[in-house]
Amino acid sequence: MALAIVQDRYAEVGFFETFDLDDTPTPGNLLVAWLTMREVDIGETVPNGFEPHPDGDVSANSDSGIMGVREVQPGDSATLNNLPPGCMAYVAEISGWESWEWGEDTHSDDASGSIALTEDLAGEGWALSGVLWRTPTDFADESVGPTGDTIELNDAKSGLGFIYHPLSWTAYTPGDTAGSVTVSGDAEGNAITHTWGGQSVVIYVGGDLPEPPPEDPGYTPPEAGRAILEIYVHDEDATRWGTATWGDNPPTGTTGIWSGAGWQDVTPQGVSAHVTWGSTRPERGILAEQEAQSWLVTTYDPDRRLDPGNVDGPFYPQIVSGVPIRIRFETSATPIRTGVIDRISYKYRAPQYRGQIIASSSIAVAHRADVPADSILGDDLRSRIRDAVTASGVTIGGVPLLGFDDSYPDIDLSPRIEGVANLWDHINKAGQEVGWVIYEDEHGTFQSRPYANPMDRGRELTYENLEDLEALSSDDGVYSVVRVKNADGSATIERVAAPLPRYGRIVYERNETTIDPESWADALLADRAWPGTTWIPGVVWCFDAADVEYFATLELLERLRVIVPGVVAVEGTVLGMELWVEQRTETRARWLFLPKLATAGATSLGITTLVADQSGEALIDDQSGTDFLEAD
Repeated sequence: MALAIVQDRYAEVGFFETFDLDDTPTPGNLLVAWLTMREVDIGETVPNGFEPHPDGDVSANSDSGIMGVREVQPGDSATLNNLPPGCMAYVAEISGWESWEWGEDTHSDDASGSIALTEDLAGEGWALSGVLWRTPTDFADESVGPTGDTIELNDAKSGLGFIYHPLSWTAYTPGDTAGSVTVSGDAEGNAITHTWGGQSVVIYVGGDLPEPPPEDPGYTPPEAGRAILEIYVHDEDATRWGTATWGDNPPTGTTGIWSGAGWQDVTPQGVSAHVTWGSTRPERGILAEQEAQSWLVTTYDPDRRLDPGNVDGPFYPQIVSGVPIRIRFETSATPIRTGVIDRISYKYRAPQYRGQIIASSSIAVAHRADVPADSILGDDLRSRIRDAVTASGVTIGGVPLLGFDDSYPDIDLSPRIEGVANLWDHINKAGQEVGWVIYEDEHGTFQSRPYANPMDRGRELTYENLEDLEALSSDDGVYSVVRVKNADGSATIERVAAPLPRYGRIVYERNETTIDPESWADALLADRAWPGTTWIPGVVWCFDAADVEYFATLELLERLRVIVPGVVAVEGTVLGMELWVEQRTETRARWLFLPKLATAGATSLGITTLVADQSGEALIDDQSGTDFLEAD
């Protein structure tokens, strides 16, 4: 049997970090990859499942390269993943091998006139080497010509069709018996000065022909469609001007009218995003705080649609911080989340063309806006929220901060916060005082729901989509004593869980005034007095459009049942969510969700918490504020 190249391919890796062979490799064969990078330290980044050369990467001036090897396994696909964007990749599939070992003759920044890597073979086989050659200029026309018995496999220069350094060269020298062989070559062309680096793998002849691959049943691992990014700006065909004027016959647009803004699709060629919303501490239950959204979006954008410095871009000069942004699934008109851009940047380096967007949301804007001390705010939840937003003067184009009248109940509140306070403090305190959670919906609008009565549409999370599930019992956020100020701040009431839990007296003090302090304390003890079991879901995988739609439309303060047969069937309340979108091809993306559930507390254990009044002479059944039991 002889060693043979079954297939090989050279390509420059783009944003999606993948490399496609022409055919599915045959189990039992060997894949050898030689990767080089222009002016970047490539490190030990090789395709998933490949073993990097133990000497690490080699260098030629500021360019670098590394070799990786993988024995093909049943089920391996033609797509290799996790290659560095912008790398020059050559991959060869080799049959007829019996064993392999890494070569020992490694070179970095070698300035010798000729390439020579010498390896000692223990028997018949090949010494196969990867070499990078740092050419003296970008537009020099060097190539490497093999010398002696060396057989060239690939010779290419970097730059998406241009002729930038480095020059990547792959070749092998066969050996019929044990002994030394040298992979050698000389530069050809107008080279003046240079450095080079290289490393090798030694492959030995032998073995039986590999078994043919199993018949393809026609199954393709599913991945859902891509993400769509939209920003709230004037459309790309709208009137643009150097000096704003008002009158007849503008050069474009409608006579006498400036174009209005709207949501515009600005999706570049590649989008990957990580977005969190709601609470990141759901284990605190009724005490969990709603937080501003956190966005990190990475784009592959060779057309510079989202380049804030592109004066010829369709949305220039509107690509700036403060612009609303939203993300949605490509087949749905409803956004998953809506935020506000905090920072947007673009790097021109080819071939990455990488942009980055960092964004927050309405809550962050409300944190930065003050409500004046002399503002007149209503004394119920609905008017308090509406009056505070109006007094702050905050508006976000395309994002209605306030919902409809029935978005907030008209429950009485204690007097407003004295002095100057930010808008979110006013809104959040008002909701907490009466047991309602104020949160952002998918449009960035403030909505409300009672913590004790979440929405219930019968939604379930099952093992089919669930990667992991953790059971946890913790003393974080557990309290047996609650002290709360009354409506005018003149007195503090105290409630104690009875019987007193084994962990003793742990006190929670609410220093804000409260319209009904007794009910507030009872509600907290009912949720927080006993360290119940918190069930923490792992990542949720979406395999098709229906999965994305199902989990993307889960609302905050919605009941979700977690069902794993033979393990658990438990209900929780969604208090937060985390989303990852990773674009895999031009049409498909990987969608992952991580729901943040509150499942702990006395009520989840089916326990009735009894609360002692301040005198200790009576016990109050927490299901009713008027049913009393005599103390022993």
